[in-house]
Amino acid sequence: MKPNIQRRHVFYLSGFDPRGASFYHRLFKEEAQKQSKINGIKVKVHPRKKQNQHSQAWTIEAEDEGQKITTQYEFLRWDDIIRQHWIKSFVGIFIDFITVSWIYISTGTLRRVAKTSRTPAITGLYPAVFIALSGLLAILFSTLCMMLLSRLGLAILGWLFGLLVFIGILYIAKLFGDRINVFWLLRIYAFTARWAAGGIKLLEQRLDFFADQIFDVLQNNKQDEVIIVSHSVGTMLAVIISSRIVRKIDNSQVKQRLNMITLGECIPLLSLLPKASAIKKDLSCLSSTKNLYWIDYTSPADGACFPLVDPVKVSLSKQFLYKSSPLLLSTRFHKLLTDQHYKKIRRNFYKMHFLYLMSSDYRGQYDFFAMVTGKHRLEERIKQQYQGRKRQ
Repeated sequence: MKPNIQRRHVFYLSGFDPRGASFYHRLFKEEAQKQSKINGIKVKVHPRKKQNQHSQAWTIEAEDEGQKITTQYEFLRWDDIIRQHWIKSFVGIFIDFITVSWIYISTGTLRRVAKTSRTPAITGLYPAVFIALSGLLAILFSTLCMMLLSRLGLAILGWLFGLLVFIGILYIAKLFGDRINVFWLLRIYAFTARWAAGGIKLLEQRLDFFADQIFDVLQNNKQDEVIIVSHSVGTMLAVIISSRIVRKIDNSQVKQRLNMITLGECIPLLSLLPKASAIKKDLSCLSSTKNLYWIDYTSPADGACFPLVDPVKVSLSKQFLYKSSPLLLSTRFHKLLTDQHYKKIRRNFYKMHFLYLMSSDYRGQYDFFAMVTGKHRLEERIKQQYQGRKRQ
């Protein structure tokens, strides 16, 4: 058994979220302090500092059962790219809706997604139904206004007023949709489709930069453990980055293994698209390397992920292309929260999807903060919590 951790370096990749390092630093600090009361790990989260043009980091000093651990938690920034593709106007959203619907239906990707897991397929209908209902209501009420005023001999005024009603209803629908985060899902699908088609060159450059940065940390061998943590759409980026890193490890003298934690993964949204051949090769690479320890956490209650679905197996059509898969684990959120707390969060799919990064009410097998700040190595902790379960 290897000695416990004293120095750890965590690289974090957010999902498709325009909020940057400031938000995630504040979230981590607040939730880590709450979780400290549950798991007994004392933590001190230091202010964030700029590491380079594409990352910010903060140091975490922790004490776990008398042992002190220092974690460098580095936020890998791609929020600037997200903001470039964060469509705000209702017209832009509607165009994305038409484009995404055509791509996912005409290529058979929607059918493959539904076959893989009903959860994201059903959730994917959420923005479609919302936009369709909003459009129908706008047409209905604007038509009624035009008909009513036309009968009163005010046809021109009826057309003008009807147009205003149509625009007004769509505007209100846009405000309400933003409030309940319905367009967030549509933006993810649109971004993923563009990415698969090779339409986001800047992202590829950024992924190369991140891979080189993480490999340098592994090569320096100053840390006892290096972990890539990713959430939601960030799990797609993590697969690509990790594959580039392990290829470098396989061809070098680096002895330290890379660790990866994927939270609420939605990798098949990209990998099941016909043009997404690159990520299939990356998944095949990760399944055959011995230089990666991959833990995948999802929850059946999370409608924005592929719960307990093996992203390697479902993405690679031929069995000989993969040799092993990530260790698939359920967070079992219903065991970590009080009944009242859990029922409240279940009503908000957006908050449910972020629960992986939040504190819990009870101690349990899943503890995000213990994994990134505690004294145990990731693999050792998983063996203790899940009685030696291994990658398939």
